Amino acid sequence: MEAIIYIILFWAFIALIQYIWERVKENRKKRKQEELDNYTKPEFKNFDYLKEKKEIEQLIKPLIPRGDINRFENYFCPNCSKKLVVREGKFGKFMGCSGYPKCNYTKSL
Repeated sequence: MEAIIYIILFWAFIALIQYIWERVKENRKKRKQEELDNYTKPEFKNFDYLKEKKEIEQLIKPLIPRGDINRFENYFCPNCSKKLVVREGKFGKFMGCSGYPKCNYTKSL
């Protein structure tokens, strides 16, 4: 009879430990989420991605000659399939892989 009582107490103890462990994990998740919220929410609360993208494009347009932005938009590297970008080196303008330095593909313009 005592063995049955010990077995019941043992399983009750295991259940209690599991319950406590679940609560600890939930509290850790809540605390971690609160810390992340404290860091990110004030900065990105009113962040408008499209507006920022337009502002960046307006800043870049005067730096790139007319037509260069759209002319090379759909060119892809034959080696790694990443986009090709227009760059300027000591020998003039060229198209280079956006995956540089892993991919060294270039094409002179």
